[in-house]
Amino acid sequence: MVRNSIPTGRNSTRFQYEEACDFSCLDELFRQEYAPSACRVIHMGCGKGSVAVHLAGMGFQVMGIDPDRELLAFARERSRMADVDLDLMAGNPLELPPIPEESIGLNVDFDTAAAMEDGLAREEFLRMIHRFLTRGGLVLAAGPSPETGRDDDPDGSFAFGTPFVSDFTRAGFEVLMQGIRVIPNGEHHLVVHARKPN
Repeated sequence: MVRNSIPTGRNSTRFQYEEACDFSCLDELFRQEYAPSACRVIHMGCGKGSVAVHLAGMGFQVMGIDPDRELLAFARERSRMADVDLDLMAGNPLELPPIPEESIGLNVDFDTAAAMEDGLAREEFLRMIHRFLTRGGLVLAAGPSPETGRDDDPDGSFAFGTPFVSDFTRAGFEVLMQGIRVIPNGEHHLVVHARKPN
């Protein structure tokens, strides 16, 4: 069974990152030689807009989508206070409106792909992202790692043999970085940087 919505509430990855204002995943991405220059960004599950506002402040044109209208109201207020423009839309990131092919330079996703069941549904979702990314466009994805804490794998490296990362490759992406990050609530999360080949 495929989930048709993204996680919400205090246990969602996006909520945890928002509450901590933890931009270390983004900062890590932008320190790499493959970092994007100013481009259009889509943030799936943008929540209260912390990350979207951070990106807009860096000069990116940001479209945020989230199913929670109350969180989007926070995002609008946050963007107004930061004096940055955000294009915000209420909706399910799994049911995006048509996005022109090769029109987005960066996709940020802290829940959607990770929340999907392994296999074809996630791969098809990632292929959709692949279509709207520019050549050389990037994906920053993160989600809870179910494999951390195993007695035979205390650092969680086993998780990267799982389909979460493999689905990126099958969808046509080059995986640039994969790692485990401990977010402020102590949970272990998989972080993936992937690129659409030029």
